[in-house]
Amino acid sequence: MPGVRTRPPTRPAVRLRAVPPLDPPFDDELPGLHWPTGLDGQLALPLPAPTRVRVAVARTTGPGRAGQQGPARPPHSPVLPLPPESLVTASDEARQAARRFLSFCLEIFNGYRPAAQVRSLSAVAEAVAITEQLVTATRRLSTQRPGRTVSRPRDPATSENQLRVRRLRVCEPRTGVAEAAAVLAAEGRCWAMAFRLERQRGNWLATVTRVL
Repeated sequence: MPGVRTRPPTRPAVRLRAVPPLDPPFDDELPGLHWPTGLDGQLALPLPAPTRVRVAVARTTGPGRAGQQGPARPPHSPVLPLPPESLVTASDEARQAARRFLSFCLEIFNGYRPAAQVRSLSAVAEAVAITEQLVTATRRLSTQRPGRTVSRPRDPATSENQLRVRRLRVCEPRTGVAEAAAVLAAEGRCWAMAFRLERQRGNWLATVTRVL
């Protein structure tokens, strides 16, 4: 009996159909919904009429500039509020760190400690610059005080030319950052000192120091 050949099954043709919408239409896609063009019987709000701000123009009366108008002054910029993390005054931790660093610097200025030891209280990147500033300040303060030399005094309690703290002000503009200003006095003369401390890895380290 001869074999009967059968045709292989044919696959149905693939057709593309639109995906049915699963999400609801947006408000602007709904028919008949739009913003009203009129007030629809609503009363207008009693808003104040806009006022014009006139900026005064400065006039120069110098020679060769008579009648010329100078540039107008910009309006006053609005006062931006302080960040929420800012403090009205410095925290106890920041004040204690500032007093410690200032006492350390006084020992350097008065000759009880070498300036190189300030590196332990300074940031790594600014340690060299702060050390050089304190060395320069120590030399200048010693020459400005009569009878004072760079050599170490014999007794800190009886030293007449010893530099002392007259006033210290500390603020903390941002958490972990303290800025201080101090007034130093000796022999009827005063000097100003400003420095900045930042808390890094749990320690307060100096980043900027200035002595005027």
